[in-house]
Amino acid sequence: MKKLFTLLFYYSLAFSAIAQVPEVSEYNVHSCQKHLHLKSVQADYNPVDVYYTQAFWTIDPSQYYISGHVNHWFKPVSNALTFVDFDLKSSLIVDSVMRGNLKIDFVRTDEKVMVEYPNTLTGSDSVRIYYHGQPFNSGFGSFEQSTHAGAPIVWTLSEPYGCQDWWPVRQNLADKTDSIDIFISSPEQYRGASNGLLIADVATNGWRTAHWKHRYPIAAYLVAIAVTNYSVYSDYIPYGDNDSLLMLNYVFPENLSTAQNGTKALIPALQLFNNKYMLYPFINEKYGHAQFGWGGGMEHQTMTFVSSFGLSLLSHELAHQWFGDYITCGSWQDIWLNEGFATYSDGLVVEAGMQSYSFNDWKRSLINNITSQSTGSVYVLDTASVDRIFSSRLSYNKGAMVLHMLRTQVGDTSFFKGIRNYLHDEDLANGFALTAHLREHMEVAGDTTLTEFFNDWIYGQGYPTYNIQWWVSGTQLKVTILQNQSHSSVNYFEMKVPIRVQAPGLDSVLWLHNTSAGQQYTINLNVAVEQVNFDPNSDLVAKGSISKVTGLDDIANNLIILINNHELQIEMHGQARLEEWKIIDMNGKSLISGVNRTMPTDSFLIPLHQFSEGFYILQAKVGGEQISKKFYLK
Repeated sequence: MKKLFTLLFYYSLAFSAIAQVPEVSEYNVHSCQKHLHLKSVQADYNPVDVYYTQAFWTIDPSQYYISGHVNHWFKPVSNALTFVDFDLKSSLIVDSVMRGNLKIDFVRTDEKVMVEYPNTLTGSDSVRIYYHGQPFNSGFGSFEQSTHAGAPIVWTLSEPYGCQDWWPVRQNLADKTDSIDIFISSPEQYRGASNGLLIADVATNGWRTAHWKHRYPIAAYLVAIAVTNYSVYSDYIPYGDNDSLLMLNYVFPENLSTAQNGTKALIPALQLFNNKYMLYPFINEKYGHAQFGWGGGMEHQTMTFVSSFGLSLLSHELAHQWFGDYITCGSWQDIWLNEGFATYSDGLVVEAGMQSYSFNDWKRSLINNITSQSTGSVYVLDTASVDRIFSSRLSYNKGAMVLHMLRTQVGDTSFFKGIRNYLHDEDLANGFALTAHLREHMEVAGDTTLTEFFNDWIYGQGYPTYNIQWWVSGTQLKVTILQNQSHSSVNYFEMKVPIRVQAPGLDSVLWLHNTSAGQQYTINLNVAVEQVNFDPNSDLVAKGSISKVTGLDDIANNLIILINNHELQIEMHGQARLEEWKIIDMNGKSLISGVNRTMPTDSFLIPLHQFSEGFYILQAKVGGEQISKKFYLK
């Protein structure tokens, strides 16, 4: 998802035009493809594997109304079932529930339709729920009726909790139905768009019925319909030697020309993702767009809903087919696995030169947004807040830049290998994933440990602010790095820090592995460095300053520190004046400080009895120059 800054008597007539419904036996083979142990990703008090769904809906886009019935085929996951329940808001009226040819009793609550079994169910079963009414509307517009250029439109957008607003379904992040058939009947002048392949589009007696067939596992919130007076056209995306993927587009007639230009420009982006990640995951069906009335886009599986056709929006939603649809976040706390990847994929399109602005400019805009506030983690703590789940600053932008920083930490080869391994993981493919799954794949690909990185950047809040000092001694470059954190949840952001060094015949970016405040580096070069810049390519979510100091070696050699009986003894040889001093801990926190001490050769004692054992840093200003020295207190 990407935000851009929300008649019952027709029923028998409408469905008279429906093509023959496939036999359910066709879908039994799909149930074995599930990775049912992934149900542990989200608690489900009545675990059921829904393996096939048929949905029949009648929609007149001029009316805020839905009628139809939904068939679910399911089986118990582990224990025998005494009941099965489906989520459905009470604003919708349930006419009946059928089990085969028999009408069965059900219990209706504010948000449930519950069917109790007289005998314990141990095998597969199905129920058919007939319903109608005016849907509840929540979230970003779970069911909307509006107009465009005077024409009516109905569309759905269920993420995150809106499925139950308009259709009976098990709304969770624990189970995907293996396959689904969708039948949309509407007045003949309108067309219905949905997931999967268009099998039939039949007009009879003033009504048109579209049959969409989808044979890949799909999460409930990714099922969607839209109905209006669409213009329809196709693009084709080459892949392999002689194959191509259908891109089917349902767009408003008034925007046809703009849409055709926009979707054509997306073709190289899809080919880029095929190469960077893996082949489009629903390659046997289609990718497509349906225009709708919300200000942004929603990655409904194989049929993204979009409001406009700019490349940034289209590439973001396209990337969701890999990250969000094929592998879906297993908890709304981990929504960054959907949105961070989709946002960063948009950045990869920029990096590949498909936009008019640079990748560095793209990254800098995200960093500026992220650091505009000092708090906030990528990991979502408050999943009751839809606004927090879909925070553009945290779930989207910070999530994307965390991926970029991870790329800089492990290197391009390991980064993209880790992503491909994640996508090819048989336990995650067509299922659900948590942050830990991605971390494990990145650690294996990079042959490293990333616990600290993920703790700091996913679960921790804020960002670092760097104070970097550098000086030269002959052809040696010497650097000291200090860091403060914007939020106390992170003790220290341990990571590689980039600096750009320039001299005659030299222009390079050096990555300094920084693990503690006051860390000093000596880099041997062939020339005397003339200029040093911090984070030249906007690779870090950070603020920072960098300054050159002169004469530091001579001054530093004349400043002596000794530790004796929990006292720090400072000796300054020569006539320079110790103007300021302070002692900080390894997290950059200032503990004690002083000013204006005139010291020729006299010693100056600082009592440290209140400090515990460990490393500390003395920061001193002498003769206008800054000096940092690390010491250990026993």
